[in-house]
Formats: sequence, C-alpha cells, structure tokens
Amino acid sequence: MFAHLVLCTACAAAGFGLVRLFGLEFRDRAGLFLAPALGAALWTLLLCWGVFAGLGVRTLSFVLWPVTLCLAACGLRRLLKTLREEGAALPLCVLFAPVLIMAPFFLYGPESFAGGAFPDRWYYIADGRLLWEWPRTLAAAAHAPLYDYAAGHNLYRFASGALLAFFSPLAGSPGDSLAACGLFQAWGLFVFGGACLFFARTAKLFSGRLVQAAYVLPAVCSGWVLNLLIVNNYDNLSALACFPALAGMVASSAGEKDPIWARRALAAGFLAAAPFFFYPESLPLLAAVCGCFLLEPVLKEGVARIRDRLRFALAACCAALAFAASNLKLLAGRYIAHMGLGFDASVLRPGEGYFPGLLQGMGLPVSYFGFRPPFQPVGGAAGGFEIAAAICGGLLAASLLAGVVVLVKRGQWGLLLSLAALMTGQALMSFYFSYDYGTYKLILFAWWAAAACIAAGVAAAVRAAWKRGFKSAAVAGSGAFVLLYFGL
Repeated sequence: MFAHLVLCTACAAAGFGLVRLFGLEFRDRAGLFLAPALGAALWTLLLCWGVFAGLGVRTLSFVLWPVTLCLAACGLRRLLKTLREEGAALPLCVLFAPVLIMAPFFLYGPESFAGGAFPDRWYYIADGRLLWEWPRTLAAAAHAPLYDYAAGHNLYRFASGALLAFFSPLAGSPGDSLAACGLFQAWGLFVFGGACLFFARTAKLFSGRLVQAAYVLPAVCSGWVLNLLIVNNYDNLSALACFPALAGMVASSAGEKDPIWARRALAAGFLAAAPFFFYPESLPLLAAVCGCFLLEPVLKEGVARIRDRLRFALAACCAALAFAASNLKLLAGRYIAHMGLGFDASVLRPGEGYFPGLLQGMGLPVSYFGFRPPFQPVGGAAGGFEIAAAICGGLLAASLLAGVVVLVKRGQWGLLLSLAALMTGQALMSFYFSYDYGTYKLILFAWWAAAACIAAGVAAAVRAAWKRGFKSAAVAGSGAFVLLYFGL
C-alpha cells in the first residue's frame, strides 16, 4: 500500500508541475485530476526517448526521479492550495478505487500476488527485465531465453515493460519487473480514474461531487476493468486514460478565442504522443473521439467555429508527432502488420475466443457489461449468478439509454458522438468480423463514455424519485443497485 501511495502521489505531483509549466487553466480545479495523466505521459516519453538513445532503465531512473521531484516542487504550493479548495473526498476516491477493484493484490501484497494467469504479462515482464540492462541491442537475447522472448518485438510497444522496470525499485526488487506488476496495474487505474474526473469537469457533465464519485467508482471498479486485470493487457491499461484525458483537453479548448489555446494544444500533443509508444493501435480510435469533440461547438454554434477547432487540432497533431518522432520510423513498418492480424479471419487471431458471449444474442447484456470472465461459456442452466447478472445488466442497459436521453437534452454531442462511433465499431467487430477480442477492446476504450451515460441516467432517476417524494425508495433502490453491481 505504501508503494502505491508514493507512486501515485509522485505521478500526480509531477503532473501538476507540468500543468503549471504549460500554463494551463481549467474550471473547477479540473487540472488536479489531469495531473496523473500528464505525469504518466512524462514518464512514458522520457523512458522511451532514453531507451532509443541507448540508455537502460536502471540508468534512466537516476534521471527520472530527480526530474519528477523537481516538477513536483515546482507545482507544490499551487497543488496544496488546490487540494485545500477541492477537499479530500474525490482525490481519495481516485486514489483508493484501484485498491477496491484489486483487493486481493493489496491483501496479499501487490509485489507478491500472482494476479491473472493469462500469458500476456510475461512479454511485459521479459521486456522490462531486458530494458533494465540492455535497451537497444539484440545481443542480450543470447544470454537467456527470457531475453530472447523479449527481443522478438524489438522496441515495438515496449513502454509498459519500461515502466515495469522503472517501478521495480518501489516494489522492493530493482530490476525485477515481475514484482512491479500489481503496482503498475493499480497506478494505471489511478491515472484512469483521475482522467475520468477531469473529463467530467471540463465537459460540465455533473455538478455535484456525489454524482462525480458515482461516475468514477463504477468506471474504475467495473467488470471490464476486472477482465482487463485478469487477461493482463498492460498496453490497453496504459491507453485507457488517454481517451477521457484527451476528450477533456479538447472539450476545454475554445480554439482561437482562448488566449492559451496554443498551450492547450501543446499539452494535448504531449498526452497524445504517449500512445505512439505503448499502444499505437489505439490511435485511430483516439483520433475519432477527438474529432467528435472538435465537432461539438460546430453542432451547437454553427460552421463558423470549425476554423478555430481545426487550428487547435492541427497544432496538437504537430506537437504529438514531434514528441513521438523517435518512434515513427519503427512504427511505420510494424503498425499495418499488427493491425492486419485482427482482421484476417483465416488465421487464429490474437485473443480470439476470450469472450464468446459478445458474439451471441443470448445473455448479451450480461456479457456486454463485463459480468462474464474470459472463456466462460454462454447458455446452460441459469443459476443465481446468471439471474443476478441478467438483472444488473438490464438495469445498466436501461440506465445507459436514460443517460443518453438526458445528455441529448443537455447538448453533450461530443460524448454522444464518441460513444456512437465506438459502439458502431463494436457492432462491426461482433457481427461482421466475428472477433470477440476486438469487441472487448472497443468496449473497454468506450467504457469511460458508457459509464458517464449510466451515471447520468441513474442520477436523473434518483433525482426524479426524490422530487416526487419517494426519498426512501430512491435511497433503498440506489443502495441495492450498488450492492448488486459491486457484488457481481
């Protein structure tokens, strides 16, 4: 637990220092919740630049930790002032939500709990161990089968492994990336929770802190996040926070009329550069989400606003490409090959068969909201779990639809268009490509938006019941729903 607190505090403090250096200003102290994502991008980019320069993570650690401390000191006074104004409730909610979903890790110790048995994490572990010592050479592959396994990708999607190695001293075993796995997962969920709250505030989704907490807790503590932890998709975990963080950055920009629009574009480019290193396959989806939010003021105020938005988008894209320049040459040669694997039905595609319920109509609400673990078959006798999961899935589906209606009335077109685009991709993956693992990825990357709609729908229902005098029913119904959801 202590290592988790130290890591998350250092990441948030360094990120808040970047908020100050970029000169960013946000309403309702939203910058406090953007800070973890900026800190994560800082560590990712500096580690990857250093590895491309031929330095091992062990050497880079002696640079990154002093840089982190300097940035934290730069924004410390302003950070403490913002925390006093904000209060402790929501920051603690973001900090301890990963502890709730990862309770077995923290019960037995994140550095020693085995976690999910799926093999993906062994690539990240091997990559982290290799990058700790020998960053840019394949000669190390001859020394041990572990290094030979890690050298197979040769610096493609290596950021998660580098972060594991970077975190390993906090896990008590410098260089032992296996010991840092639980710490890395908890930190990634902390960054995701902060990004969700940042988006909620910049997009003006929810006015009350209780509703904001009701958004971030189910977003982090959800069936799909639990499945993500089970299958050990560390790159997907790293990319998860980029969607709400970049959506919030675009939503907060007023384009040319904003006096600091160029600074916002630079910060957005800094955030967008990180996925080039840890999960480039997410870049088209990120571009689609950002495009939806760029269109929002055009839909509200007319075509005259498109020029301002395009200028912001162009500046952010140029900044992202500049920050990711060291990876572009390598990325160009491998990106198409990796993407093609997911669309070639003639071969066994990566992860195919993990979530068969996403390809079948029977029990789809149960599968769609993440209540089925990997490889669980669909059908057979309906036990108590299936009945409870079907009830909860139906309630979540109804809340999602009600939230869409509420957000349409509020004019939250960026969020709704993003969700519609990602759900269209989910339908194509399920019913055209018959690729359940691809559907899972798209549901996962859309979960921040779906959770926002669900929170809006539940809040509207509770508020309506409260106004009509059904206060006891509203409280009891909300409590029962929460217990059922978290119990499943």
